[in-house]
Amino acid sequence: MKTKTTKPQSRRPRTLDQLRDDPRVSYADMEMDEGVRQYWVGLKNGWYVRGDTANHTIHEESLRAVFAQFYPEPCECSEPCRVAIAAAAKGA
Repeated sequence: MKTKTTKPQSRRPRTLDQLRDDPRVSYADMEMDEGVRQYWVGLKNGWYVRGDTANHTIHEESLRAVFAQFYPEPCECSEPCRVAIAAAAKGA
C-alpha cells in the first residue's frame, strides 16, 4: 500500500508578522523614510546573521532582501550572547 508523502512545511518566515513571531527575533518593523520603505529586523541575544560583517540587525528596503539574509546562526560575540546560547542549550 502506497502512502502519500507530503513536503514538510518550511519554518522560514515569509511575512513581516511571521518574522515578528520568530523566537530568534527581537523586533521586526517597517518605516517610511522620504517615501522609501525601510525594514529593520533585530535578532535576540545569541543570534546573528552572517554577511559582509556578522551582525545582529538586518536593514533593507524590501522584505525580499530581508528574507535573503534571514539565516540566523548562534552567536557568542559577547557575554549576553554566550549566556543566551548556554540557556538555550540547557532547554531554559
